[in-house]
Amino acid sequence: MISTILIIGFVMFACLKIVNRKVLQAERILIEQYPTWQNFNKNLDRNLLKVIIGSSYAYRHRKTFEADRHWCLPKDNISAQFEILKHFYSIIKTNGEVNLILSRFEIQERPKNVYLPFHYRILQPALLPTNKHGKYLYYPILNIGWAVQILNIRCFNNRKSKASNEEIIIPSETEDIIKEIQEFCNSRDLKFKLIVPDVNYQIEL
Repeated sequence: MISTILIIGFVMFACLKIVNRKVLQAERILIEQYPTWQNFNKNLDRNLLKVIIGSSYAYRHRKTFEADRHWCLPKDNISAQFEILKHFYSIIKTNGEVNLILSRFEIQERPKNVYLPFHYRILQPALLPTNKHGKYLYYPILNIGWAVQILNIRCFNNRKSKASNEEIIIPSETEDIIKEIQEFCNSRDLKFKLIVPDVNYQIEL
């Protein structure tokens, strides 16, 4: 009886270890185009001509928009995107481009001060709030909800969005952050452009 329990326990532990490794691999694939706080000054490409920041839409369509780097992540929020830009803008060439790509749904969302597990790998963890994502950085399988999401991340590539003439309403908080990003870029001799591909008209802030 005891031996059976031990065998079952060993098998479960081995399975969890394999799944944990899969989750870590999936996270690394997501952030492969990002510099990270560990290697920021090591073998880092600099003088980038064009960088794209964004969330799920930009991630799904990253092959459509050409750039030196695609700093876009599924389920990211505009506050975290700005934080990443502030950390790594110095590797963009003077007069280089920063394109913020959002869908018509994403631009209508209010900013959230939320950091997901991959942010703790890209940004310096000591500068971020301590939460379950930071706590389970090396053992994401213990954060079951996130593990399930990250292992199903491929589903983002199958979603499509058609252009629309529907009027969009941008929350004032979101508009403020977009303007902050624009001012941040302008003050550092970077060209900023907001792109909302799935609307049939130019958005003016």
